[in-house]
Amino acid sequence: MNRKNIIAIIPLVLIALLSSCINDDSTEVEYYNDAAITSFTLDKVDRTIYTKNSKGKDTVYVSSLSCGGYTFSIDQNSGRIFNLDSLPTNMHINKCLVKIYTKNSGYIYIKNLNNDSLKAVMETDSIDFSVPRTLRCYANNGAWYRDYVVDVRVHKEAEDSVYWKQKADNADIAKLKQMKAIHFNGKVLAYGEDNGTYKVFATENTDGNSWKQLSLPETSYLSMTSDGNLLYALSADAKLYGSIDTEQWTEISQNTQLKTLVAASRTEIYAMSTEGKIMKSSDQGVTWTEDNLDSDAGMLPEKDFNGITTASLTNSDIDKVVLIGNRNDTNNPTSVVWSKVVDTTMPSKTQAWMYQEYSEGNRHQAPALESLCVTTYNKGLIMIGGDGLGTVRAQAFDRILFSYDNGQNWWSDDRFYLPQNMKSSKTSFALVSDSNNYLWLLCGETGQVWKGHLSQLTWQ
Repeated sequence: MNRKNIIAIIPLVLIALLSSCINDDSTEVEYYNDAAITSFTLDKVDRTIYTKNSKGKDTVYVSSLSCGGYTFSIDQNSGRIFNLDSLPTNMHINKCLVKIYTKNSGYIYIKNLNNDSLKAVMETDSIDFSVPRTLRCYANNGAWYRDYVVDVRVHKEAEDSVYWKQKADNADIAKLKQMKAIHFNGKVLAYGEDNGTYKVFATENTDGNSWKQLSLPETSYLSMTSDGNLLYALSADAKLYGSIDTEQWTEISQNTQLKTLVAASRTEIYAMSTEGKIMKSSDQGVTWTEDNLDSDAGMLPEKDFNGITTASLTNSDIDKVVLIGNRNDTNNPTSVVWSKVVDTTMPSKTQAWMYQEYSEGNRHQAPALESLCVTTYNKGLIMIGGDGLGTVRAQAFDRILFSYDNGQNWWSDDRFYLPQNMKSSKTSFALVSDSNNYLWLLCGETGQVWKGHLSQLTWQ
């Protein structure tokens, strides 16, 4: 008889021995022929902690973490046991203590990692759950059993940290000057000037290694924006085109007052005019009028335009549009920020553009950085830039700045950092987010493509 069969009949032998010890005056013992695991929990599990000591040096230590708060689901139909909320990173799940409860005091065994031999499970046993393990629950009469596969899930990434993955370098992106990027229709688009000709390259937001050059209605200077339904492109001769698929383009209008597209809400498109004013279209670019401002138009940005639109967290009908850019004045140490609240259902309630002037003593102003680049991410705004302009003493890409209040204040955030091996032109680069909570960093001169994410935003 092999070992497997011997182990399997142990419960029967125990039952027989117990029965022989019961005389006629003893209390009758009842045994059951059904088996089920009713509760599974992990006890304390060791975890490696990476941190810095008081002197700022990297420090590593091991701490014991109580895992009783992590609920394990038991699917009785499929025989699966798993935790919906994954354990933190760096857990030592190759050495776990468990607490298992069964129906009618069933017996628990675990299959060997390398074969089907069984071993009884005790609460003092350390079990390796680095791979899914099979538990066998025997009925207490030994006549029947049920198998369960236990999957202990652990996050591979720490919470509140940005992780970057480098994609294949792209020679076409490396050549682009005045580079910009936009996300539209499941694609990330990079566009800019290459030897006097404007080009656009696109990749699926699930890819990043393969880029396709798109056909354009014009090869002169182009600016782009999107209202979510259409992708708009404005040419150097003020012709506005629209596309629903980035492949076919339709001419919408021509307005010689328009200089460059800067932003769009769900119901309006915005452009800077040749006179330095904000123009607005409420009919998908067919007609344009000068938009309302609450302050002097002389404080509008003149270059490095970034338009960001987010839906209100409290009212799904409201869009918040933020316009950030630089002035030509080299003595201005900050970029300028304007914002607008758009009611997508009641246009009469849409507000004028508001100049967000920095308050006196504000130490968290947005610095004036060359080729300033801003995108929305994690309910806020992220900014990177080249060297400081004018009196700003900053080196290109020295940090990422984050704003929680639509550009009014900017902070260094330890969660966000640029890739260590990033190499790029200081004047041609792009940062954009996609609909799957990923960041895309595109680098001129080197053609590097980086895809990053804040860990908990992409956990499944």
